[in-house]
Amino acid sequence: MAYFSAGRYADCERIELRRFEKFGAPRQPLGHVFLAAAQASLGETDKAAATVERFRRLLPNFRMSRWRWINNYKLPEDRQRLYDTAIKAGIPE
Repeated sequence: MAYFSAGRYADCERIELRRFEKFGAPRQPLGHVFLAAAQASLGETDKAAATVERFRRLLPNFRMSRWRWINNYKLPEDRQRLYDTAIKAGIPE
């Protein structure tokens, strides 16, 4: 979350991938959303699409518009950036 907020998308991607490698893919949205959004922000569209595909197999009914965790961001512009890049990555609105 901190790396994404700071615009350090490569660091965000690296941390999430390392976490997935160490602990396996989580059964909750947080890591998947940040990973896909970071990849989309970096222009890594193929990687983002693969991340979203794996995520949608785990949680097929997930929608960004219903995800309340995003409200943890204090600044509206941070919430909007995460929302927009997650949608850009292919996570359903």
